[in-house]
Amino acid sequence: MYKDKTVSKFDNYQTSSSNETVNIWNWLLVEHPIYTPRVMEIRSTTDPIRKKQLKSLLPAITISGIFSKRESSKIIEHSGLICIDIDKKENPILIDLELVKKELAKKTYILYCGISVGGEGLFCVIPIAFTDKHKQHFNALEKEFLEIGIIVDKQCSDVSRLRGYSYDYEPNINWNATVYGSTLEKSTETPIIKHRESNSNFKFESAVQTNVEPKKLSNDELMASMLKSSINNNVKVLLTTKSSDIRGLFASVIESKIDITDNCKDWFDICCYLAKNFEPNEGRDLFQAISQFYPNYKQDECDDKFNECLRNKYYPSYGTISEIAKKYGFNC
Repeated sequence: MYKDKTVSKFDNYQTSSSNETVNIWNWLLVEHPIYTPRVMEIRSTTDPIRKKQLKSLLPAITISGIFSKRESSKIIEHSGLICIDIDKKENPILIDLELVKKELAKKTYILYCGISVGGEGLFCVIPIAFTDKHKQHFNALEKEFLEIGIIVDKQCSDVSRLRGYSYDYEPNINWNATVYGSTLEKSTETPIIKHRESNSNFKFESAVQTNVEPKKLSNDELMASMLKSSINNNVKVLLTTKSSDIRGLFASVIESKIDITDNCKDWFDICCYLAKNFEPNEGRDLFQAISQFYPNYKQDECDDKFNECLRNKYYPSYGTISEIAKKYGFNC
């Protein structure tokens, strides 16, 4: 019953009116000779401005229905579908998107799960029971995803939300998906924002400078690959390790979702330790994952700090990180 769904198509993100409809599956599953190469270009470019410009030129659809204009009040017919966005910037711990995609596809109500246009996030298409309760369905889904550690884009509560053209060579599709029936009147409240506690006596210039290279960890201490757990349909993508070393500590912090970075000096020490003792990509991902539990977390801020730590000559010790962890109940 899902294969004949028709929705509105818009020329690009700036277009407000639509006189064209498309079959949603021709849109999601058929590789387009013009648009697909553009998607690949977006995913390959490292310039955020260029990436945004290219994305804005892509055509888009309103997955939740047919509209005369891109406004919630201008809906002509609801498709019975809702789209949920999962962005990496809000979920840095979800490093392996293919793994997460496969795990989410095990939820019986997810009809489609694929990679978004930028290549760093996912989106799920879900059939809903009550088309007049679109926002209430979103609220329930938002809460359910949050319970398994995933933050979804709040803008998806808008029934007229646009979904730009994207293409996934291996999407997960369940033609026998069940209809999602849960509703919730109130959206999940935004956590109270606090500011990272600063240390007035700490200055970068006062950090100990040394040219001594830190001891590299042996191969058998390298962090194990991403593991999956789908107990009771819950999704947890956790970092694990074979030994009780520093990686085990960081895995415990991430699993517990406890912020150990609210002190500016501690945050700096953790960043420098990861920058000096891990491969750059692994260290950066771990730093983002550990920092995300700080209520005023910003991905760009963390990236800038990590780049700064890569350049400087400050090498905090294992003991320094261990003492930070002990303040929050973690032991190495």
